[in-house]
Amino acid sequence: MTRIVSTKRLRILDDVERLLLVWINEKQLRGDSVNDDVSCEKAKAIFADLDKKSSMARIINGRRNLREAAAAREEPASTSLYGTLKQQAPT
Repeated sequence: MTRIVSTKRLRILDDVERLLLVWINEKQLRGDSVNDDVSCEKAKAIFADLDKKSSMARIINGRRNLREAAAAREEPASTSLYGTLKQQAPT
C-alpha cells in the first residue's frame, strides 16, 4: 500500500502565521522592536493556545456526538416493554 503525503499545511499553522503577523504589526505601530527570539516565543505561545482550544473543541464535539448517539439508541417509552405493560395495566 502506497502512502500519499499531503503537502497542504495544517490550518492551525495558517492561523498561527496570521495571528503572529497581527501581533508584530501591533508591536511595530507602538514603536516596539521585535527580534527573532521574541517572535519565535510568541509563535509557540500562539500555537499552544490554538492547539489547546482545538483539543477542547474536539472533546466537546466528541461528548456531544456520544450523547446524540445514546439518545438515538433509546426507544421511546411507549414502544419499550415497560411502556407497553404500563399502557395495558388496569387503572
